[in-house]
Amino acid sequence: MALITGTGCLAGFVLPAVRRVFKGATILFSCILLGVGFLILSRAYSVAAAMCAQILIGFGYGCITPMIFISNSKIVPAGQIQKSNGILSASLYLGCFMTSYIQEWIGSASGNGTQRYMFQTFGIGAFIAAAVILAVLAVMKKRKDSNRE
Repeated sequence: MALITGTGCLAGFVLPAVRRVFKGATILFSCILLGVGFLILSRAYSVAAAMCAQILIGFGYGCITPMIFISNSKIVPAGQIQKSNGILSASLYLGCFMTSYIQEWIGSASGNGTQRYMFQTFGIGAFIAAAVILAVLAVMKKRKDSNRE
């Protein structure tokens, strides 16, 4: 857990450089990192593999969380940003709180409540989120290109 937190902190410091490299695909990049990290963790049988997975997960979370707030501040009218950020923050904390219940539900529904299965499920979920983001980016690019014509 400390490695995830420490790497997340580092990601926050280097986020401007990450955004310069990945431009509009920073959230996509973060989802892919999360997916890879969780899938590695689901199959990690050594401390080194588990640490590598935790670094990827921490970096992914460390980039995606501020990007959510940055995106929010671009979309929401200036007079509503504080309220919107408060709701967003509360939603993130609620999601953290609900994770154990969601894991329990997934375990009950699947008949497999092992941590490895949970990490695999979260990895697949991150890749599904990345696919949705990729589709949204493609639609946005298509609209932008058609507006130029």
